[in-house]
Amino acid sequence: MGVRLTGPALSRRAGELASEAVAPGAVQITNDGLPIVLGVDGQTIGGYPKVAHVIRADLDALAQLRPGARVRFALVTADEAETAARDRAAALGRLLAHIRAAERAPVRG
Repeated sequence: MGVRLTGPALSRRAGELASEAVAPGAVQITNDGLPIVLGVDGQTIGGYPKVAHVIRADLDALAQLRPGARVRFALVTADEAETAARDRAAALGRLLAHIRAAERAPVRG
């Protein structure tokens, strides 16, 4: 559903906010002050404050993090996020084409 991050707690007012829409990549701060980054199987509404958003191109890398891995956030523009998404989609398309070609290749033995 998401990735829970650890580190120094962020201060915030106690309690939850009115529920509102959230999307994969939303960074929410829970009551204990620790962030959770929602994954692609995350809920669609939430009541925790949203402080950031991980771009779509980075969600698969986020989901593959190992426990204890370090995470660094960087500010990107909407144009940079769109370019990264297009580049990631193109890379995945090339990988899929290689897989399909391998499936069609005759087995030699």
